[in-house]
Amino acid sequence: MKKLWWLVVPGVFLAGFAVGQAQPEVSPNLRYALVALKQAKGHLEVAGPDKGGYRAKALKMTNSAIAEVERGIGIH
Repeated sequence: MKKLWWLVVPGVFLAGFAVGQAQPEVSPNLRYALVALKQAKGHLEVAGPDKGGYRAKALKMTNSAIAEVERGIGIH
């Protein structure tokens, strides 16, 4: 058994490296949300006159939400 250490040590190291490199799969719902947010942004951009600044505020918040979802997915 003492002669097998040279097999065990590299195996443990490689297994730890593989686990550290594995990235969790991105939820399809996050991707759907990102698409929906980008569509909403498009609608806000072409919407009629800004009513008391609410459209501009909604656009700013939508951009922020897009950035947060992108960070969550790992795009930024």
